[in-house]
Amino acid sequence: MEIGADAWRFGLLWGALALLLVLETLQAPRSSRPRRRAARWGLNLTLGGVGFGLGRVLAVIGPVAVAEWAASQGIGLLAWASAPPAMAFVLAFLALDLAVYAQHRALHENAFLWRLHRVHHTDTTLDVTTAWRFHPLELVGSLFWKSAVVIAVGAPLEAVLVYEAALALGALFTHADIRLSPWVDQALRLVIATPAAHERHHGVIASDQKTNYGGVMTLWDRLFGSWRAPGAAGMGALGLDGVSAQTADRVGQGLLDPFRQR
Repeated sequence: MEIGADAWRFGLLWGALALLLVLETLQAPRSSRPRRRAARWGLNLTLGGVGFGLGRVLAVIGPVAVAEWAASQGIGLLAWASAPPAMAFVLAFLALDLAVYAQHRALHENAFLWRLHRVHHTDTTLDVTTAWRFHPLELVGSLFWKSAVVIAVGAPLEAVLVYEAALALGALFTHADIRLSPWVDQALRLVIATPAAHERHHGVIASDQKTNYGGVMTLWDRLFGSWRAPGAAGMGALGLDGVSAQTADRVGQGLLDPFRQR
């Protein structure tokens, strides 16, 4: 069962990655910013590879594994409440997305966590590989956080599998350098984050970085006051003020940045 689930998830993610890369290649950039692929992809792909490896090593304590364990033990709020399967699926999906929203917000508001997360924000041009630009320690912390939420909620395995796939697909989609027609973008962002909406989160202006945190849905940003409508495509500079692209894209800089004195 686990092999089949992995094959389904990885097939879906690699297919989405290939499609978005093709669209990025065929379309003109969303803005006048150069894509700078050669300069950035070294760090982005290195961090993505390290993150993938850690995910495989720690899979035994990841959300999918602990969901199976919690179900076998009858642990979690939904199990104790004997929630009907359909209700349990919906509530677990919402709880996981809320947890990811809360985690993302904490990464920006806590000084220690920001030191890890800022590596993601040093990218001065967004494309699909930016979805992999996360410090390994942030990924480990995220894995433990989601696993703890899965156990506390008693999230069904099916909900965890679907949410993990939706979160990974959402990360690829929101960072992709693709253009949607205005009416499609506006319709989609009523429910899910779009590239235009997430671009604002990556703006060099500090106040913009504390908006549009949503992992999959825009619901939590709207409820908790962090939603801001996207600006025009290419709304301004991306990255962090005072951090040059040449410095930010070094592999050593990306891995060691959280430990440097400020």
